[in-house]
Amino acid sequence: MLKKTMIALLIVVMTVTFMPSLAFAADSGSAKTSTEKTGKVSIGKQKLSKKRIGAIIRNDEEDVSLTNIKEMLRDAIKSTWNDSVEEEEDYCPEVWNEMQTAYNTVMKRVNDATSADEIIEGYFFFFIIVPDEILEPIQTIEALGSQTKQYVTGASDLRDMKTELKKDAKKALSGYKASDYNSYYRGLINDRKAGLAEKIDKVSTFGEYAIVAAEVEEIEENEDDSYIEIDEDSEDEEEGISIGNWLYTNKEMSAARKLLVKWAKEYIRQDLPDMGYKGKKDAFDGQLKAFKAQLKKDEIMTVMLKRYDHFIQDVTKAAGIDESQMEEASSGDIVRLKKKMKQIFYQYKRRDYSSDNWDKLGTIYGKYIDRADMMYLQVQVRDSVADEMKAEMDKVPDKKKELKKLKKKYRKNLKKYLNGKKYNQKKAKPIVRKALKAVSDCRDPEDLRDMYKSYTRALKKTLRSFRIKTGKSGAGTVSKSKTVKYGKKYVVKVTPRAGHRTVSVKIDGKYKKLKNKYTFKSVKKAHTVYVVFQ
Repeated sequence: MLKKTMIALLIVVMTVTFMPSLAFAADSGSAKTSTEKTGKVSIGKQKLSKKRIGAIIRNDEEDVSLTNIKEMLRDAIKSTWNDSVEEEEDYCPEVWNEMQTAYNTVMKRVNDATSADEIIEGYFFFFIIVPDEILEPIQTIEALGSQTKQYVTGASDLRDMKTELKKDAKKALSGYKASDYNSYYRGLINDRKAGLAEKIDKVSTFGEYAIVAAEVEEIEENEDDSYIEIDEDSEDEEEGISIGNWLYTNKEMSAARKLLVKWAKEYIRQDLPDMGYKGKKDAFDGQLKAFKAQLKKDEIMTVMLKRYDHFIQDVTKAAGIDESQMEEASSGDIVRLKKKMKQIFYQYKRRDYSSDNWDKLGTIYGKYIDRADMMYLQVQVRDSVADEMKAEMDKVPDKKKELKKLKKKYRKNLKKYLNGKKYNQKKAKPIVRKALKAVSDCRDPEDLRDMYKSYTRALKKTLRSFRIKTGKSGAGTVSKSKTVKYGKKYVVKVTPRAGHRTVSVKIDGKYKKLKNKYTFKSVKKAHTVYVVFQ
């Protein structure tokens, strides 16, 4: 199932990111992508979305040979060297030798591997997870690449570098406010505070320094650099849960909970019917409610993702669906479905719609294309999906229908300003007459909206005002008289001086009992307030 598999993958990747390992993001096309397509190498945070995982699932049958893996790793290592390292004469001998040793060591390990298991820990189409033996030399190259003679002149500088690194580590950790995190992540912060100083003290080579410096940088950026993103162009802006963080704030945890609940609802509402479920959608309301309640108690991101995975498994089983008996989706059929959607979308012409409604059509089209991208079972790839898209698009009114609907709405709204109690009719009536004529004559929805806003701004100024007149006798204060707009609130405060008291309060000529104030909740006429102090 789509989201079940997606979250299982998320858990694996996130679990790995909390270990000293490295993941290489593959090109979004095929696992057999040539090296020219791998793109620039950069270490950083990935964001997994439903659309991306859909592609992973559809292509996970692709063969990943040892030759391809080696080529991908060699390209990543070479790119790291080319991007990070200057000429030999720019470095002191100690730094240059350690970078050369790191490069030769990791290249030899890759070249000498006789099986994929020796150089990777797992493959997930977008990610190749690799062990410390690959990660640490690459981190060393990248970190030491910036340590030219401008900064490091020899081995004697290592002591000063360690001192500065301690300061950087302390500063990095001080940037995290304990109140922003739950108890689990506060514990992680405290663990790193205790362990970093000891690690820095034990550093005896520039290579060891590079590894600890990389950890300090992870703390500064709240990233666990446990993978390398190769194809930056494959990054999309879809909603998703960022992986690679070693910490998650309370706000981020809350956002993740909302997103998981949203995905759970979408799975029940859309994915289950796509897989042949014919029952009631509210049959899973109890499980969904329990899932939401459990998520609120979870303090760890990976635990929440596992809980989602279990929820999807339970719901799928309860729906009587056995995916293992279903045929996998054909990529060719998905392409044909998307082509049909495109042909339908192209039947709609930009000139026939206002900007807002044209944007709505584009949003609907994008939503259904994303849905097709996420299909992984043949039963999901149906022409009726394109028909659903067309039915939804047809509900978006063209300019003619939109204009008719807006005119009816605006005429009704404009006539409300002819309420003599609320609006000054001497001022409002001429404006309403002009506005109604302008509405009738208008031929463009966008022009009509702008025109209507202009007239309503003018009409709001005709709202009637009423005088709240206040007076008093004796030693005390009463709020000043004030002119108040129709329907607004006004509070009259009554305060006797020290040693005095309020004897009586008259509101519109009638005595009222009150302590220190009187509130006119919705002013619709003039009022008087008179207070006697003694």
